[in-house]
Amino acid sequence: MGWTSSLRWRGPREVRLAALRESYDAGTVVSSTPTSSGRHVWVLAERDGVRRIDLILIEGGHNAAWAYKTMSEASQPFYYDCPLALLAEAPETSPEWRAGVRAFHEAASRSYKAGDTVTVYGKSYVVVDVMAGRVLSYLIRNSRGKVYKTTASKMSPAAVQVPGPSPVEFQSASA
Repeated sequence: MGWTSSLRWRGPREVRLAALRESYDAGTVVSSTPTSSGRHVWVLAERDGVRRIDLILIEGGHNAAWAYKTMSEASQPFYYDCPLALLAEAPETSPEWRAGVRAFHEAASRSYKAGDTVTVYGKSYVVVDVMAGRVLSYLIRNSRGKVYKTTASKMSPAAVQVPGPSPVEFQSASA
């Protein structure tokens, strides 16, 4: 399925409400849980007595149209921040995706300190600094000295791998 967009929506909340109204029949949504960024909305939907987990992706803003796209668990979305509580509410249709969700939450609950060696998407890095803020972030350095900023959910101390894109290269304010 493609993206649905509109210039009328003024923010993630309006897009979420429109997506729920336009994508689901009355009475099919059991619950909806937006993530802290508001750009992922996890939906527990029920039709004919069968429950399923859906993801509504929200994009846009910055003088552009807002848009959303709905994906089911069966399509194995490349996003793993689904609340763990939803996994128990619907039958499993994608064991691989659910394993990724569990690994994401396990990794996000870990903490690291400067000097720890971690794995990010299969490559080794050393934690350089811990940055406190709304979301705990880490500066990590690869073997060639390049420094990146990432979060605990993307790092693992050993063989646990969390799927996803490469970390974002860190740009210092003085650069």
